[in-house]
Order: sequence, then C-alpha cells, then structure tokens
Amino acid sequence: MEVGIPICRCGLKVKVVVSWTDDNPGRRFYGCKNYGREFKASSRSQMHGLSRLGSGSNRSVPSSPSSSPRFRYGRYKSFSGGGGRGEKQWAADRIVFVLISTVFRRKGVLLFAPLLYIAGMLLYMGLLGFDVLNLKNAVVVVHRRSPPGSVYHSPRVFQKLWPSMEAESNASHNALMTTWNLKMQHGWKPCINSIISKTGWSSAAHYLQKVLPKLEAMGAVRIAPFSNRLAYSVPSNVQGIRCLSNFQALRFAEPIRTLADKMVERMVKNSSHSGGKYVSVHLRFEMDMVAFSCCEYDGGEEEKHEMDIARERSWRGKFRRRGRVIRPGANRMDGKCPLTPLEVGLMLRGMGFDNNTSVFVAAGNIYKAEKYMAPLKQMFPLLETKDTLATPEELAPFKGHSSRLAALDYTVCLHSEVFVTTQGGNFPHFLIGHRRYLFGGHAKTIKPDKRKLALLFDSPHIRWETFKRQMKDMLRHSDMKGNELKKPSASVYTFPVPDCMCKQTEAASAANGSRSSFE
Repeated sequence: MEVGIPICRCGLKVKVVVSWTDDNPGRRFYGCKNYGREFKASSRSQMHGLSRLGSGSNRSVPSSPSSSPRFRYGRYKSFSGGGGRGEKQWAADRIVFVLISTVFRRKGVLLFAPLLYIAGMLLYMGLLGFDVLNLKNAVVVVHRRSPPGSVYHSPRVFQKLWPSMEAESNASHNALMTTWNLKMQHGWKPCINSIISKTGWSSAAHYLQKVLPKLEAMGAVRIAPFSNRLAYSVPSNVQGIRCLSNFQALRFAEPIRTLADKMVERMVKNSSHSGGKYVSVHLRFEMDMVAFSCCEYDGGEEEKHEMDIARERSWRGKFRRRGRVIRPGANRMDGKCPLTPLEVGLMLRGMGFDNNTSVFVAAGNIYKAEKYMAPLKQMFPLLETKDTLATPEELAPFKGHSSRLAALDYTVCLHSEVFVTTQGGNFPHFLIGHRRYLFGGHAKTIKPDKRKLALLFDSPHIRWETFKRQMKDMLRHSDMKGNELKKPSASVYTFPVPDCMCKQTEAASAANGSRSSFE
C-alpha cells in the first residue's frame, strides 16, 4: 500500500523531527521547515505541524518510528507517564542536585579552611608577599609588595600631613583647654580618714628606738619588698593603710622634691599663655627599649647592627635561640613597637593640640635623639625636658642615678594637665593611679591604641581630615577610660577608686566625722 507524504496544515511537506525540550525529551513528530521559528516559544506545549506521528490528520500516514533505546530505558524514562508528572520529577531532581552541590561546596570550604588560615598567618607574619606586575614601556616590571608594618612609613605620613598642620597652626581653639569632659568626672575625693580612724606620723627616731629592737629580738634581719606579695583584695582597714602609705606618707627625698618643685614652677610659667596647663609625655624610645622590641625603623643596616649589639649586650643569646622568629612587621601591627617622637607629635596634633602647646618629655637617653626628636620639636616648638628646665649644676648631683632622674620626671608629669603614656611599665602605672588620686578619680591620661596607630601610620596617602577624626575618637576613648573603677584583680596603685576614695558627699561627711573624733 502506497503511503502518501503528510502535509502540514500550513501547506508544506513535513519530515520527522525529534523534540529536545525538558518536557518531551526524545519525542518524535512531523514538522515542516517552519518548526522552531514563529512558534518556538510555545514548543513545550504545542508543536507546529502534526503533534504526534500517526495522528492529527485524516490522511493515511506511516506508523511512528520506534523511539531511541537511549530514551527508552535511559534517565528520562520517568517522563513516559505524562507531562505533569515529568515537570514535577524534573523540579525534584533539580532541588536534589542543588542540595548535594551545596553540601559538597561547604565540605570543600571546610577542607580548605586550614590552608586559608595558614596562608593568612604567613601573609601577616611577612613570609609571603604578592608580586605586583606593571607594564611600562612594553616591559614587565615586578614590584614585591612589602608585608604590612614591615616598612616605617611615618616620615612619609608626616611629609603628607605637615602642610595641613601648618595651615592650622596658631588656631584659636587648642584642645588643651577642653581636653577632658567635665561630665565624665564623677567627683571622687580621698577619704582615707574614714577608713583609718586615727592617723599619725612617726619620726625616724621612733623606728630606731622602738621598732628596731623588736625586729632584732624577733630575729628579723632584712625586710624585702613585699608590695607585690600582698593580696589585692584585703579588708578595708588594711587597704586604707596601703592607700595612706602610697599616696600620702611616701615622699621623695628632700633634694629631689626641691628641684622637682622648681621644675614644675618653671613649666607652669612657660605655659602661662594656656593658663599654666601643659602636656607631659612619657617617651620610651631609648636604645634598650628599641632593641628589646625587635622593631625596625629607618636606620637601615646600621640600625640593625646597633640593635644586634644592644640585644647581645643586655640579653645574651636570648634573641638567638633556636626556633626564635623575629618579625618586625608583625610586632608593629600588633602594637608592640615603641612610638617614635615623630609619631607622638602626629598623634597630638591630630587630637587638636596646636603648636602653642607646652610639652614636657620625660625620657631617658633617646636613641639618636638629634634625628628622631627634630620632627617633634618642629611640631611643638615649646618643648621641654629635664635638661632644659634645670641647669647642669642643678642636675649634677643626680647624674648617674637613673631612679633619681626618673623621680624628677615623675613629679613634672604628675602635675600636668594631660599625661601621655606610650609604653607600659611601672612609671605610667603608678603615675596614672597617683593622678586619679589627685584629680578626683580621673586619670587625665591619653593611652593610645597602638594597633590602630600602626594601621594609620602604615598609610602614606591618608588624608588629614581622616587622620584627625581617628585621633579625636582615640582622645574621647581615653577620656571615657579615665574614670575606671578598680576590679577585684586590679592593682590599687593604678585604680585607687573606690578603695582609697569616696564620692564628694561621702568624703565631706567622713571629714566631718574624723574632725569631731579628734576634738
């Protein structure tokens, strides 16, 4: 029987076409040459031409060719049950695929997490660095990027910001006059008399005639320093004796007090334009401090050689032990490098202290003082040290005695309006507590965030407005931390509130009570 060629309803001859849509994969049908053009968008539900082989026409047509074995028993077998079921199955398969890929993706991240962490630490420590490629005149130039903090960029920052600082010189507003927010001061007053019912002073003869014989009889031959062995949390009467001894009874020797008082008077006189207020800075940039920190500045190979000699002289072999790794850049970014005089000056100018501010620098022998102190003097012409406040004749009896010279610095810093600490140690810890005891519980101390400063000083292109904003935030933070109360594990020498001090109303009532008890 002769079979005629089917004709599409558009009048064209048709041929066998295979559908590759998601809903009808591998489905065969008759279609003319127009199939897939005008009606491509509707091909998923309606097919141009004869929708099924052997149907859709009254004419005699051959039976449908057998489907491909690939789709007869393949992955699309489930679609034979109908279009709706096929769509649901496809959606389910898609969801399962997404879930499985997500799980494997997360497992991959977990597997690579330790490697990412190690790579990050190596970058931070400076063991790895990225090379920067630059095409210049058709030549590839490779620049090795230095690890963060490995280069002392502060001089470049100073050169960038100095014109802006000069433009603000002799400004009408000086931060020295409004450094501390009066609302942050809670009005604490010393109230040792309320803790200790009766006080008295004993002469040296009393100890020689009364105390010494008892010590000899009891077999006591030496009294070692024991302040660090006395618990911080003790009964109030014992704590009161400690407060009385530390903040009132203990005094420097008469020669130290006499010269120190003269230096304070001269500093106040030199600061008459600001009401006698001045800023004191405890600068720790001596050679031994720089050497111990293992930080590098801009001295090159000469500086490295000098620091190696200083480390070996003071700490024989400590820094050459096997396994000891010294990473100056990591030390700087971790805030462990001593601030240079230049960095202290940048910080103070950013906080709003102009070039009319009187500054006293308490320090030992500054490492390469002529080089490193020059920028600080440029920013603050009214800068003083104990060597400029006192004459060589006045300082002669104290030369060669570092503790006595430190006592002079301590006294001048104690009476300053603003105290700046740049490194830890006993000097600032005791001084901060003493200032809290004198200034109503507020330390009036700037304790900079050295990690934050390291990031800012590592940005040679930083703008003056950005730098000032960061410094003023740091000043406000120091103001807020000035009124800290003593925690159970903290030292009363640094935090005398509330063990050694009371609120003003409490202190007044305590004073009245003690006065009546002595009448």
